[in-house]
Amino acid sequence: MTIVDKIYDKQPELSTCDQKIAHVILKNPIEVVDKTISELAEEAGVSLASISRFCKTLGLAGFHQLKIELARVSEEKAAQAVEKENFGGRLSEFVKDKEIELEKTFSQISQETCEKICGKLLHARAIQVIAEGNTYANAEDAVYKFSQIGLFAFSSASWETALAQTMNLQKEDVLLVFSNSGEAKSLLVQIDEAKKRGITVISLTNHENSPIAQKSDLHWRTVARPKVLMSEYYYSRLALVSAIEAMFILILKKEPKRLERIKFHELLMADKKI
Repeated sequence: MTIVDKIYDKQPELSTCDQKIAHVILKNPIEVVDKTISELAEEAGVSLASISRFCKTLGLAGFHQLKIELARVSEEKAAQAVEKENFGGRLSEFVKDKEIELEKTFSQISQETCEKICGKLLHARAIQVIAEGNTYANAEDAVYKFSQIGLFAFSSASWETALAQTMNLQKEDVLLVFSNSGEAKSLLVQIDEAKKRGITVISLTNHENSPIAQKSDLHWRTVARPKVLMSEYYYSRLALVSAIEAMFILILKKEPKRLERIKFHELLMADKKI
Protein backbone atom coordinates (compact mmCIF):
# COMPACT_ATOMS: atom_id res chain seq x y z
CA MET A 1 0.00 0.00 0.00
CA THR A 2 1.44 3.37 -1.02
CA ILE A 3 1.20 6.45 1.18
CA VAL A 4 -1.48 7.79 -1.19
CA ASP A 5 -3.54 4.63 -0.66
CA LYS A 6 -3.06 4.99 3.09
CA ILE A 7 -4.36 8.57 3.04
CA TYR A 8 -7.39 7.49 1.02
CA ASP A 9 -8.02 4.67 3.48
CA LYS A 10 -7.81 6.89 6.56
CA GLN A 11 -9.65 9.87 5.06
CA PRO A 12 -13.11 9.06 6.50
CA GLU A 13 -11.60 9.02 10.01
CA LEU A 14 -9.56 12.22 9.74
CA SER A 15 -10.34 15.41 11.63
CA THR A 16 -11.48 18.51 9.75
CA CYS A 17 -7.95 19.91 9.92
CA ASP A 18 -6.39 16.68 8.64
CA GLN A 19 -8.99 16.53 5.87
CA LYS A 20 -7.72 19.89 4.57
CA ILE A 21 -4.16 18.58 4.46
CA ALA A 22 -5.21 15.33 2.82
CA HIS A 23 -7.16 17.24 0.17
CA VAL A 24 -4.09 19.25 -0.85
CA ILE A 25 -1.88 16.16 -0.97
CA LEU A 26 -4.33 14.01 -2.91
CA LYS A 27 -5.01 16.83 -5.38
CA ASN A 28 -1.45 16.46 -6.63
CA PRO A 29 0.87 14.21 -4.57
CA ILE A 30 3.84 14.81 -6.87
CA GLU A 31 3.76 18.58 -6.32
CA VAL A 32 3.90 18.14 -2.55
CA VAL A 33 7.32 16.50 -2.90
CA ASP A 34 8.74 19.90 -3.90
CA LYS A 35 6.92 21.90 -1.22
CA THR A 36 8.25 23.03 2.13
CA ILE A 37 6.25 22.29 5.25
CA SER A 38 5.36 25.99 5.41
CA GLU A 39 4.05 25.98 1.83
CA LEU A 40 1.89 22.93 2.48
CA ALA A 41 0.55 24.44 5.70
CA GLU A 42 -0.29 27.71 3.93
CA GLU A 43 -2.05 26.00 1.03
CA ALA A 44 -4.06 23.79 3.39
CA GLY A 45 -4.82 26.72 5.72
CA VAL A 46 -3.43 24.96 8.80
CA SER A 47 -0.54 25.38 11.21
CA LEU A 48 2.92 23.77 10.95
CA ALA A 49 2.10 21.70 14.03
CA SER A 50 -0.99 20.37 12.24
CA ILE A 51 1.18 19.07 9.40
CA SER A 52 3.41 17.27 11.90
CA ARG A 53 0.40 15.74 13.66
CA PHE A 54 -1.00 14.65 10.30
CA CYS A 55 2.24 12.81 9.53
CA LYS A 56 2.11 11.09 12.93
CA THR A 57 -1.47 10.00 12.17
CA LEU A 58 -0.13 8.24 9.08
CA GLY A 59 2.54 6.51 11.17
CA LEU A 60 5.34 8.67 9.74
CA ALA A 61 8.21 10.26 11.66
CA GLY A 62 7.55 13.66 10.14
CA PHE A 63 7.10 15.78 7.02
CA HIS A 64 10.41 14.69 5.50
CA GLN A 65 9.34 11.04 5.58
CA LEU A 66 6.02 12.01 4.01
CA LYS A 67 7.88 13.60 1.09
CA ILE A 68 10.01 10.48 0.70
CA GLU A 69 6.93 8.27 0.56
CA LEU A 70 5.26 10.58 -1.96
CA ALA A 71 8.42 10.58 -4.09
CA ARG A 72 8.23 6.78 -4.28
CA VAL A 73 4.87 6.96 -6.02
CA SER A 74 5.78 9.93 -8.23
CA GLU A 75 7.63 7.76 -10.75
CA GLU A 76 4.60 5.50 -11.14
CA LYS A 77 2.33 8.55 -11.48
CA ALA A 78 4.60 9.99 -14.18
CA ALA A 79 4.45 6.75 -16.15
CA GLN A 80 0.66 6.83 -16.00
CA ALA A 81 0.37 10.50 -16.95
CA VAL A 82 0.08 9.89 -20.68
CA GLU A 83 -2.47 7.15 -20.14
CA LYS A 84 -4.59 9.38 -17.92
CA GLU A 85 -4.89 11.95 -20.69
CA ASN A 86 -7.20 9.63 -22.58
CA PHE A 87 -10.58 8.29 -21.56
CA GLY A 88 -9.38 4.69 -21.46
CA GLY A 89 -6.73 5.61 -18.93
CA ARG A 90 -9.28 7.32 -16.73
CA LEU A 91 -11.50 4.25 -16.88
CA SER A 92 -8.57 2.10 -15.78
CA GLU A 93 -8.06 4.39 -12.80
CA PHE A 94 -11.78 4.20 -12.05
CA VAL A 95 -11.75 0.39 -12.11
CA LYS A 96 -8.73 0.28 -9.81
CA ASP A 97 -10.46 2.52 -7.29
CA LYS A 98 -13.62 0.39 -7.40
CA GLU A 99 -11.55 -2.74 -6.75
CA ILE A 100 -10.00 -1.08 -3.70
CA GLU A 101 -13.43 -0.02 -2.42
CA LEU A 102 -14.79 -3.55 -2.58
CA GLU A 103 -11.68 -5.23 -1.20
CA LYS A 104 -11.58 -2.95 1.84
CA THR A 105 -15.35 -3.06 2.41
CA PHE A 106 -15.35 -6.84 2.67
CA SER A 107 -11.97 -7.37 4.33
CA GLN A 108 -12.75 -5.07 7.26
CA ILE A 109 -15.88 -6.83 8.51
CA SER A 110 -15.45 -9.94 10.63
CA GLN A 111 -17.33 -13.14 9.85
CA GLU A 112 -18.91 -12.96 13.30
CA THR A 113 -20.31 -9.47 12.73
CA CYS A 114 -21.55 -10.38 9.27
CA GLU A 115 -23.34 -13.45 10.62
CA LYS A 116 -24.91 -11.43 13.42
CA ILE A 117 -26.22 -8.85 10.94
CA CYS A 118 -27.72 -11.51 8.67
CA GLY A 119 -29.18 -13.34 11.66
CA LYS A 120 -30.89 -10.21 12.98
CA LEU A 121 -32.36 -9.44 9.56
CA LEU A 122 -33.47 -13.03 9.02
CA HIS A 123 -35.35 -13.26 12.31
CA ALA A 124 -36.75 -9.73 12.46
CA ARG A 125 -40.52 -9.26 12.51
CA ALA A 126 -40.01 -6.19 10.31
CA ILE A 127 -37.06 -4.29 8.83
CA GLN A 128 -37.23 -0.54 8.37
CA VAL A 129 -34.54 0.72 6.00
CA ILE A 130 -33.68 4.40 6.35
CA ALA A 131 -31.39 6.70 4.36
CA GLU A 132 -31.37 10.19 2.92
CA GLY A 133 -30.16 12.02 -0.18
CA ASN A 134 -28.13 10.00 -2.67
CA THR A 135 -28.12 7.00 -0.36
CA TYR A 136 -31.90 6.55 -0.47
CA ALA A 137 -31.65 4.62 -3.76
CA ASN A 138 -29.77 1.96 -1.79
CA ALA A 139 -32.61 1.78 0.73
CA GLU A 140 -35.08 1.00 -2.05
CA ASP A 141 -32.71 -1.65 -3.42
CA ALA A 142 -32.51 -3.32 0.00
CA VAL A 143 -36.28 -3.24 0.47
CA TYR A 144 -36.80 -4.86 -2.94
CA LYS A 145 -34.27 -7.63 -2.34
CA PHE A 146 -35.39 -8.44 1.21
CA SER A 147 -39.06 -8.43 0.20
CA GLN A 148 -38.32 -10.87 -2.61
CA ILE A 149 -37.04 -13.47 -0.17
CA GLY A 150 -39.90 -13.11 2.27
CA LEU A 151 -38.53 -10.57 4.75
CA PHE A 152 -40.97 -7.81 5.66
CA ALA A 153 -38.99 -4.69 4.73
CA PHE A 154 -40.18 -1.14 4.13
CA SER A 155 -38.94 2.41 3.70
CA SER A 156 -40.13 5.90 2.82
CA ALA A 157 -38.53 8.77 0.91
CA SER A 158 -40.39 11.18 3.19
CA TRP A 159 -38.50 11.68 6.45
CA GLU A 160 -41.68 12.64 8.30
CA THR A 161 -43.35 9.40 7.19
CA ALA A 162 -40.23 7.37 7.95
CA LEU A 163 -40.08 8.86 11.45
CA ALA A 164 -43.71 7.89 12.05
CA GLN A 165 -42.87 4.37 10.88
CA THR A 166 -39.98 4.20 13.33
CA MET A 167 -42.37 5.14 16.14
CA ASN A 168 -44.39 2.01 15.32
CA LEU A 169 -41.48 -0.42 15.48
CA GLN A 170 -41.39 -3.15 18.13
CA LYS A 171 -38.54 -4.91 19.93
CA GLU A 172 -38.55 -7.76 17.41
CA ASP A 173 -37.85 -5.32 14.56
CA VAL A 174 -34.63 -3.99 13.03
CA LEU A 175 -33.75 -0.46 11.97
CA LEU A 176 -31.29 -0.71 9.06
CA VAL A 177 -29.46 2.57 8.48
CA PHE A 178 -27.49 3.64 5.39
CA SER A 179 -25.40 6.81 5.62
CA ASN A 180 -22.31 7.86 3.71
CA SER A 181 -21.04 10.28 6.36
CA GLY A 182 -22.65 8.64 9.38
CA GLU A 183 -23.63 12.10 10.61
CA ALA A 184 -27.13 12.69 9.20
CA LYS A 185 -29.17 14.45 11.91
CA SER A 186 -32.53 13.16 10.68
CA LEU A 187 -31.33 9.56 10.82
CA LEU A 188 -29.90 10.09 14.30
CA VAL A 189 -33.36 11.21 15.48
CA GLN A 190 -34.82 7.93 14.22
CA ILE A 191 -32.02 5.91 15.78
CA ASP A 192 -32.65 7.56 19.16
CA GLU A 193 -36.34 6.71 18.91
CA ALA A 194 -35.54 3.12 17.99
CA LYS A 195 -33.07 2.74 20.86
CA LYS A 196 -35.72 3.97 23.34
CA ARG A 197 -37.89 1.08 22.19
CA GLY A 198 -35.13 -1.53 22.50
CA ILE A 199 -34.97 -2.03 18.73
CA THR A 200 -31.81 -3.42 17.12
CA VAL A 201 -30.01 -0.79 15.03
CA ILE A 202 -27.73 -1.93 12.21
CA SER A 203 -25.81 0.67 10.22
CA LEU A 204 -23.59 0.80 7.16
CA THR A 205 -21.49 3.96 6.96
CA ASN A 206 -18.10 5.06 5.66
CA HIS A 207 -16.91 6.05 9.12
CA GLU A 208 -16.68 3.60 12.02
CA ASN A 209 -16.35 6.43 14.57
CA SER A 210 -19.29 8.44 13.25
CA PRO A 211 -22.27 9.22 15.52
CA ILE A 212 -24.50 6.78 13.65
CA ALA A 213 -21.94 3.98 13.87
CA GLN A 214 -21.38 4.61 17.57
CA LYS A 215 -25.10 4.43 18.35
CA SER A 216 -25.62 1.21 16.38
CA ASP A 217 -25.73 -2.29 17.82
CA LEU A 218 -23.99 -3.62 14.71
CA HIS A 219 -21.96 -1.65 12.18
CA TRP A 220 -20.42 -2.40 8.79
CA ARG A 221 -17.94 0.11 7.46
CA THR A 222 -18.21 0.57 3.70
CA VAL A 223 -15.34 2.22 1.83
CA ALA A 224 -15.69 4.89 -0.84
CA ARG A 225 -12.56 5.89 -2.72
CA PRO A 226 -12.84 9.68 -3.35
CA LYS A 227 -11.79 11.78 -6.33
CA VAL A 228 -12.66 9.43 -9.15
CA LEU A 229 -12.88 11.04 -12.61
CA MET A 230 -14.18 14.30 -11.12
CA SER A 231 -12.11 16.49 -8.85
CA GLU A 232 -14.72 16.79 -6.11
CA TYR A 233 -16.43 13.38 -6.15
CA TYR A 234 -16.61 12.05 -2.63
CA TYR A 235 -19.42 9.51 -2.82
CA SER A 236 -19.77 6.04 -4.24
CA ARG A 237 -22.72 3.66 -4.08
CA LEU A 238 -20.81 0.59 -5.21
CA ALA A 239 -19.59 -0.57 -1.79
CA LEU A 240 -23.03 -0.20 -0.22
CA VAL A 241 -24.77 -1.91 -3.15
CA SER A 242 -22.33 -4.80 -2.85
CA ALA A 243 -22.84 -5.06 0.92
CA ILE A 244 -26.62 -5.25 0.41
CA GLU A 245 -26.09 -7.92 -2.24
CA ALA A 246 -23.86 -9.86 0.16
CA MET A 247 -26.48 -9.80 2.92
CA PHE A 248 -29.10 -10.95 0.41
CA ILE A 249 -26.96 -13.87 -0.79
CA LEU A 250 -25.86 -14.92 2.72
CA ILE A 251 -29.47 -15.04 3.91
CA LEU A 252 -30.31 -17.23 0.93
CA LYS A 253 -27.37 -19.47 1.84
CA LYS A 254 -28.76 -19.84 5.35
CA GLU A 255 -32.27 -20.62 4.09
CA PRO A 256 -32.12 -21.85 0.45
CA LYS A 257 -35.88 -22.45 0.40
CA ARG A 258 -36.36 -18.69 0.15
CA LEU A 259 -35.11 -18.92 -3.43
CA GLU A 260 -38.56 -20.28 -4.33
CA ARG A 261 -40.04 -16.93 -3.33
CA ILE A 262 -37.86 -15.19 -5.93
CA LYS A 263 -38.98 -17.63 -8.61
CA PHE A 264 -42.62 -17.10 -7.69
CA HIS A 265 -42.19 -13.34 -7.71
CA GLU A 266 -40.58 -13.49 -11.14
CA LEU A 267 -43.44 -15.67 -12.37
CA LEU A 268 -46.01 -13.13 -11.17
CA MET A 269 -44.18 -10.43 -13.13
CA ALA A 270 -43.71 -12.51 -16.25
CA ASP A 271 -46.60 -10.89 -18.14
CA LYS A 272 -44.85 -7.50 -17.95
CA LYS A 273 -41.96 -8.79 -20.08
CA ILE A 274 -41.87 -9.15 -23.86
